[in-house]
Amino acid sequence: MLRKLTSIVVVACCGFSVRAAEVAAPPTTAMARPAELLFADDFSRAEVGTAWKSSVRSYSIRDGVLVTGQRPDAGHPAVCRVSVALQDCIVDFRFKFAGGSQLSLVLNDAGYKHSHAGHICRAQVSPTAVTLGDDKEGAMKLGGVFELRSQPEKRAEYEKLIENRRTRVPHKLDIDLWHRMTVEIVGDEMLASIDGRPVAYVRSPGFAHPTKNYWGFTTQGRFIEIDDVRAWSAVLDPTWSKRRRELFGARR
Repeated sequence: MLRKLTSIVVVACCGFSVRAAEVAAPPTTAMARPAELLFADDFSRAEVGTAWKSSVRSYSIRDGVLVTGQRPDAGHPAVCRVSVALQDCIVDFRFKFAGGSQLSLVLNDAGYKHSHAGHICRAQVSPTAVTLGDDKEGAMKLGGVFELRSQPEKRAEYEKLIENRRTRVPHKLDIDLWHRMTVEIVGDEMLASIDGRPVAYVRSPGFAHPTKNYWGFTTQGRFIEIDDVRAWSAVLDPTWSKRRRELFGARR
């Protein structure tokens, strides 16, 4: 786990609280600067508890680590969410592939009715790639986009509609090691770093949605281990415009 400091953060979530990790220093970021720490959990307990709403029999804590895996009989990837409101934000966590194929950080608005399940955006990592997606205006948008994804004859049309709402960057990871993912969202921009290195960036209007109040992880396959989850409110780094050109050039 991360090196512990002396302060303890208690995060109130809808009438209950998570006694969070003794929080380590914020991660190195590229686009945003952390402001207020809003959530932290190092899973130093025996049970997942009530703060995380999770798929049945899909999440547990072992040796201070959250272990997640899609059940073989489940028709949907394993899901866990926490109700902590974010807007412009930084979410940072460690993960290790232990047989699972993909881990997604998914941010939703529980009250938003114009995308499937209130999905707003996501950052996905697999052993071979990092993908960022605007769900609100892209793959999960209701009324003409989401409905096409289940129609094979409409697949080309669907892909055309979402092509500017996501980015996928090849990035190979050692599945035997722990890694760290840092996701930054400010306004209509989203950036993901792996092990302190900026890897993927995309700009899309859905990221600027003002409410991301129900968020967490979605897991495909068995198993993936997660630890040291932390979230901050964020402000734009004043040097970002120059750094963006250095890191990503003219990439949108």
